[in-house]
Amino acid sequence: MPVVEIFWGGKAIDKSKVHPFNATYTGELELDDAFNMAAPESQQFLLKFCEGLKEQNFIVANTAKCWIDDFRDFVGAASFPVAE
Repeated sequence: MPVVEIFWGGKAIDKSKVHPFNATYTGELELDDAFNMAAPESQQFLLKFCEGLKEQNFIVANTAKCWIDDFRDFVGAASFPVAE
């Protein structure tokens, strides 16, 4: 079954040093300095994103795995989102 991984906090990939005949080096990830996963708004957004993803008809039922679900369960629903 195909796997899709979604990463947060990346801005772009700097490909300025990529050589067309070197398939092992694909560039350097540039991080987004404005991204803050510790912010409660970011945690809420990610949780809603994952919940929405699970409802899509192209997702096989019960196969989507989001770490934010485990994090919410770990801290307890009453304590989620966690303050900075």
